[in-house]
Amino acid sequence: MKHIFHCGLICVLLIFCPACGTVSGDKSLASKPKMITSLPGAQNVPLPKQGELDEQGRLVLYGLEKRVISLNDEVGVMLIDENYDREDLPPQACYILGVRSSQKFLKTFDKQVFIDALKELPPHSEIREYDKCQVSLNTALPQKVRNNYYKIFARLGHTLLEDPDITCNCVDYEGTFGVPSEEQKDKE
Repeated sequence: MKHIFHCGLICVLLIFCPACGTVSGDKSLASKPKMITSLPGAQNVPLPKQGELDEQGRLVLYGLEKRVISLNDEVGVMLIDENYDREDLPPQACYILGVRSSQKFLKTFDKQVFIDALKELPPHSEIREYDKCQVSLNTALPQKVRNNYYKIFARLGHTLLEDPDITCNCVDYEGTFGVPSEEQKDKE
């Protein structure tokens, strides 16, 4: 049922993705992302796991089907539904924190553990949220869980930056995940 809901959400809301060109009413996704991480040909390369470094030396926060979401900032966070792709299980909030300088990686289901880790950051840290395009990885979580997540940062004196880093997960341009070939660039 969850999968059907997600597909319907894409069709009805027309979620924004810079690579596929759709637009959404969701402000967090409609804002211009800082960077679109693309890995052409990634389907042929074994992907690093969460907490490991990718081929460019960046900390991997989350693995998608054919690419990873890697940390491009000093501090990055994610709120995901751990059961995002499981129709047979209820939504489960999972909190992810990555810190580039220390290569610290935290994945926890316990909100207090996440809060305690945020308390260890320098005061007034700027934190960027990470997600994927199309349907957010936390869409199925209750609104109350998402609202409480966003309140944590201000309560601790940190700044959650307004422009999330969105990784494109669209198969586009002859299967290259949003990276056009030279021929396709000429047509645009």
